[in-house]
Amino acid sequence: MRLTYSLILPTCNRPELVRDFLPSLEKQTVPPAEVIVVDQSDDKETRDVFEGWNPAGMDKKYVYQKTKSLILARNRGLDVCGQTDLVAFFDDDVLLDPRYCEEL
Repeated sequence: MRLTYSLILPTCNRPELVRDFLPSLEKQTVPPAEVIVVDQSDDKETRDVFEGWNPAGMDKKYVYQKTKSLILARNRGLDVCGQTDLVAFFDDDVLLDPRYCEEL
């Protein structure tokens, strides 16, 4: 049996980094069941980037949070998590090796 996981990505005013991060999820040998972006940005650019991303086999959830707080954003992501075995938190300024989540 393969474990499933949710990936939570808090972000704030960095749509270009989110745009770069998302394709690295599609290349994962073990992709997440769902990707949750918790956006604390001052504009709608990050939302537009995330809504324009259409990965095969992954659920997407977008949450806007006005208060800028990494801890609150992580907790807000947990609030909307579906039924998965694990939860992974990532920063928006990383690019994942294709085997990263498999090795994790």
